[in-house]
Amino acid sequence: LSEAIGPAVFAAQGLPLQEGLSVAQANLPPGVTSLIHVHPVVSQFTWVLEGELTVTMKDASSETPYTQTISASEGVQTNPGTFFQLQNQGKTTCQALYIVTPAFVFETDETGQVRYNDAIVLPWTWDELQQQGWNPADLSSPDEILELRAEALARMAQL
Repeated sequence: LSEAIGPAVFAAQGLPLQEGLSVAQANLPPGVTSLIHVHPVVSQFTWVLEGELTVTMKDASSETPYTQTISASEGVQTNPGTFFQLQNQGKTTCQALYIVTPAFVFETDETGQVRYNDAIVLPWTWDELQQQGWNPADLSSPDEILELRAEALARMAQL
């Protein structure tokens, strides 16, 4: 990510936390593929500014993953609990905005270790996730995730 506006930025600058919305700009070089990940709590709207982006998703209403390719001035909505993966299969850098609500929470400790991340990054392929019945052990219960998120926001508010 090249730029971000959200709770971590506000906390680092000593400003009041803004929990309603966060925006981050990404510059994705040609050939880059993210790991599959899921946001249990937040919705993400990905808007392409330049280039092209292929988004593979698997939500609760679909039996198998589906793919959508978006170009400049197009976007795609990813709802909470949706598995998704981003790929730049084009020949130029893809510039995109990630607009997330509620605001994306990413917290690190003094040493830079991640304490909380709204994204759960998964080490598996689409086939491996399907073999696990789309219920990998790494996914905590929704109540536990909400509790951990609230604790992270409380710590960030104290900075």
